[in-house]
Amino acid sequence: MKPLVLVVDDEIGVREAISMFLEIEGINSILAKSGSEAIKLIQENSAINFVISDVRMPNGDGIFLIKELRKMNKIKPYIILISGQADISRDEAILLGAQEMFIKPPNMDKIISLIYNIHQDS
Repeated sequence: MKPLVLVVDDEIGVREAISMFLEIEGINSILAKSGSEAIKLIQENSAINFVISDVRMPNGDGIFLIKELRKMNKIKPYIILISGQADISRDEAILLGAQEMFIKPPNMDKIISLIYNIHQDS
């Protein structure tokens, strides 16, 4: 079964570009514009395996998203953070519960490899 990825970013162009890369690689995606919207979608759709989320967004940033999922005792979906700012280090993101963190523009080949590697093992 193909992984399902929730792409969360307040910039529509970024959401659509990431989604396009995923779809080209055979990975299904759905989109959200904030961490708050993402939480709602995750609660409604247990098939979401991964979240690719911006760190800095209004209405629930990527850190909020991780913390909310952990409060709900959710290990999945796996979270991959992306950031254009140096708000948080990669090590800090991983300690909070992210699988990985990439700087914008993210290397989509690395993200896709990470998704497939984790998906195969789970």
